[in-house]
Amino acid sequence: MLIMDPQEHVLIISPDERIQAAYSAALRDITGITHSFTFIDPDLASNVTGESVQRREQKEAIRAELQRVKPVAQEIGISHATRYIEPATIDAVASAVLAIHDDHPSARYSFVLSGNPAPVSIGLFRMAMWLSGDAYFVSRKAVLQKLTVPMMTAGDFAANPNYLKMLMLLHGKPPVKAGAPSGIPRQVLFKGMKDEYAPLRAVGGKKAHRELTHGNFSQFLATLIERGLVAENFSQGDKKIRLYSITPEGEIALRLHLARPL
Repeated sequence: MLIMDPQEHVLIISPDERIQAAYSAALRDITGITHSFTFIDPDLASNVTGESVQRREQKEAIRAELQRVKPVAQEIGISHATRYIEPATIDAVASAVLAIHDDHPSARYSFVLSGNPAPVSIGLFRMAMWLSGDAYFVSRKAVLQKLTVPMMTAGDFAANPNYLKMLMLLHGKPPVKAGAPSGIPRQVLFKGMKDEYAPLRAVGGKKAHRELTHGNFSQFLATLIERGLVAENFSQGDKKIRLYSITPEGEIALRLHLARPL
């Protein structure tokens, strides 16, 4: 497991003609950034004889946007540098990210992807997984959407069917009311799981629990929260009451593993 330096947070962004807006959105929505880098296809650096008017205008717009990014970073005390990725391939992106990682080995990493050029964005998403970083897609309106990857495999669900049973109990539960934390109280969820509990095989010579224990329940729940499939909130009326709900990633996992429409 990577040990993150809480003092360093590296942002790497792939640009298009909206880079200033995307960069500003990243600084607004992603906390604690200390260093930032823009990865550029060298083809964007200059115009080429024979290219279309549309392509030339796009490149000029991106270069103009790049000139506006550095002052934004300087204003709030964040370092910024441009890295030209040549050739613009997935492996070249990996090499460039690893070079940054050599200088910031304990940092947290966030990646903002515009989707253009495709090899750069795909390469950054790949490195986000290697570095346990966060990846975001930026829309044309400069809205960030966090991208997630599966953190539980089919084997995990097959080995412990209680994960799916818990997701089923949480599936489709409406919010308590608009704007309020949603979910099922812990005790209600425990009661539901007690009725649905599937005893697990004994491991390491230990006897299998025929009935659900609070210890097993807490372990199942903690795993689903850690893997991003279940969210934990607190009741507005009583902070001692914990509420649990299925996340969008949990809904995807549930639908895939049940292999039928929900």
